[in-house]
Amino acid sequence: SLHIFLQTVQLRICENFSKNISPTICVMPVAEQKKQRRPQRKGRKQKKKADNATNRLTANSRTLKAMRSALDGIPIVSPDWIYRLSKAGKVSAPDSEECIQTLPTKTDGVESMTTCGITSTAAKLQWAKEQQAADEDTNAQEIIAPLRNCSVLLIASFAKEKRSDMHTLITEAGGDVINTASAAVSKLNALSGEESSQRIVLLCDDSASTVPSGIAKAVEQATAKGHGGDIMVVHSAWVFDCITCSAMLDAKLFAPKSKKGKHLWEMCQK
Repeated sequence: SLHIFLQTVQLRICENFSKNISPTICVMPVAEQKKQRRPQRKGRKQKKKADNATNRLTANSRTLKAMRSALDGIPIVSPDWIYRLSKAGKVSAPDSEECIQTLPTKTDGVESMTTCGITSTAAKLQWAKEQQAADEDTNAQEIIAPLRNCSVLLIASFAKEKRSDMHTLITEAGGDVINTASAAVSKLNALSGEESSQRIVLLCDDSASTVPSGIAKAVEQATAKGHGGDIMVVHSAWVFDCITCSAMLDAKLFAPKSKKGKHLWEMCQK
């Protein structure tokens, strides 16, 4: 019956996110509710109901299409919306209990920042579009993009598919991808003493691969000149959590795992 309903209302379903087909809504399962370990006491029924409602606002995973949808201001809803429409036999807007407000994070210390990350992005994008309507020279995506003013170099052994996905997310989140180590060295050497909103980000993976010697030397020289605040050496999870939180997060929570990467991270934290 669900399949017949979808055909009746002529919904177009796609497996992956694509700007070419202009998706208008993303459907994702919600996170499982945490089991109650202690027996419920009298007077706690209302609190349990509120807790369950809160749990339903988080997606059960953080997929590429979910993050791209969030960046594009596309609403992300639970499958309950589809089932409700099927039962009602007509299309209506998702209600608050069907709208996912944030994606999950795996980084300690970031959980408290993720509340309403998706809806925050959508609200900022709507505001930016209104600004753009008033001023044609304004770019809505640039106003709200969490990685705007960031130039990012992917260091070490990212798999081909992951490298491609990271490139997509960084650019759609407003960042620029530095394609070569030599280009990154040039940017690091060009840092001046003037205060700037630009950031050079060195993105490390989970491997123990070392940082190229030219990059390491350029970072050391830049930090010695007092430019450490313009450089961020972070674990790759930083990109995902910035999108989840709809903000450029501090590097202090995203120390790389490789010995050299962590050493450079420590230098930039001083």
